[in-house]
Amino acid sequence: MKRVGVLLLMTLVFSMFAVSVVSAADNPFSQVGELTNSAVESFVDVIEPLSKVIVGTSETGEIFFGRLLMLVVVFSLVVVILGRLPFFDDHSWAPWLISGVLAITAVRFLSVEWIRTVVLPNQVFAVALTAGLPFVLFFLIVKEFPSRTARRVSWIFFGIVFLALWTARSAELGKISYVYPLTALLALGMIFFDGTIRRWMAQIEMENLGAASNVQARANLQTKINEVNQRMLTADPAHPERGTLTAAEGNKLLKGYSKQMKKLLKG
Repeated sequence: MKRVGVLLLMTLVFSMFAVSVVSAADNPFSQVGELTNSAVESFVDVIEPLSKVIVGTSETGEIFFGRLLMLVVVFSLVVVILGRLPFFDDHSWAPWLISGVLAITAVRFLSVEWIRTVVLPNQVFAVALTAGLPFVLFFLIVKEFPSRTARRVSWIFFGIVFLALWTARSAELGKISYVYPLTALLALGMIFFDGTIRRWMAQIEMENLGAASNVQARANLQTKINEVNQRMLTADPAHPERGTLTAAEGNKLLKGYSKQMKKLLKG
């Protein structure tokens, strides 16, 4: 529940700040932004210092959201990597703390030129990459959230960031800028299809467990087959298990094991 509360607060904070930026931009949605700006202006004045502390910048517009996007990428990437290390199995909080510190530190030292070149490129492929990569990384981290509310709020936050980038860069990029709203639309889809995605993931997990059980059953059966073959060998004092089965007895067992193995291989 604490995580849900934090995510709700983050979403509210950056949503309000996004509205403020959009309202000031010269784009088709500026009138909508002006209508809402007066309502949230005082709130933005309160949260703007917090936003500057997080990303370490006083810029607004595309530079701010470029830094915010980079924060999401670094944080998600580090969480995914550290979360797969057995060392953190008993300290599940550690990857989140380390990732937060590293992401904030990294973003604070990025120059405006670097943000414009790497995070806010002008080429079609580069724009698509800077939208697709954060989406994939964000998905890998959000899918682990047990709370449905936390997952939905996270995707709302993600979509707002990309809508803000779209409104801030549409005049500069033209048609290329539509990569951003398409990514935001994908985030919206993740909200509506959350249940379907969870069921699909659960089914894959069950299939993986079934496959693991099948492999183990085949291994156990192969061990039994090897034991029967050993017991059918000519008696040898050095190997007490040999000679304890006649050929007829052994072949009967092997025939049954062979049928079981065929069933396991089929399924």
